[in-house]
Amino acid sequence: MLQSWSLESLGWSSAALVAMIVGLPLFLLGLGRLVIPHARGSEFSLLVMVGVIAAFMTYKLGVYYLVGAFLAGFMAKLLRKRMPSLASEENLHAIRMFASFFVPFYFFYKGMGVPAGALTVEALQVGAVLTLVGLPVRVGLVWVQRRVIKGESALASLRVAAALTPTLIFTLVLASILRERFQISDALYGGLLIYAGMTTMLPSMVMARPVDFDMLPEPSLPRRPS
Repeated sequence: MLQSWSLESLGWSSAALVAMIVGLPLFLLGLGRLVIPHARGSEFSLLVMVGVIAAFMTYKLGVYYLVGAFLAGFMAKLLRKRMPSLASEENLHAIRMFASFFVPFYFFYKGMGVPAGALTVEALQVGAVLTLVGLPVRVGLVWVQRRVIKGESALASLRVAAALTPTLIFTLVLASILRERFQISDALYGGLLIYAGMTTMLPSMVMARPVDFDMLPEPSLPRRPS
C-alpha cells in the first residue's frame, strides 16, 4: 500500500519483498553450511547481522525497517530443526536480551518526536474514542474465534483475547507512517499513541497473571464412530 502510488513502484517493491522471503532462508542455510562449521560461537553475531541487513533492505523498499527484522527472525525460527545451533534457545534468549537493552532507546527516540499538538484535550478525546470502540471489537473477535474454533470456555477465551490486545510497537509504527507520509493531524497522532498505551496496559489491569500460550491445552476432538 505504501508503494501503490504507481504500478511500476508497486511491482518492483513487491518483487523485491518476495525475493527477500525466498532468499533469506537460502542465505541462512548458506551461512550454516559455509561459515558456522569454521566459526563456532558466531551464531548470535550472524543472526544480528542478517536482521540488520534485512531491516535495511525493507527500509530502502519504503517499508518500515521492523518488517525486515521480523522476516529474518521468522525465517530463522522456521529453520530451527535444520539448523539447531543457529536458532537455539541460547541464541534466541541472547537476542531477546539484546533487543530489550535497546527498547528503551527506541521509545525515548519516539517520545522525543511527539509534537506539542499531540498532547491536547482533543488528542485525549480521540484516544478515548479509539479505545472505547476498537478495543471491545478486537477482544470480541478473538473471543468468538477461540470459542468457535478452539472450543474453549468463555473465561479462557476472554483471558487469551485480553492478552492479545497489546499492539504497542505496531501502533507506533503505523502512527509514524501516517504522520510522516500522509500528514495526519497531531490530534489523531496523539490519539493513536493514547490508544497504544491503553491496549498495552489492559492485560495487567484485568488479569492477575499473564497467559502462557505454550501451556494452553489443546481441545480434544470428538472421536469418529467406528
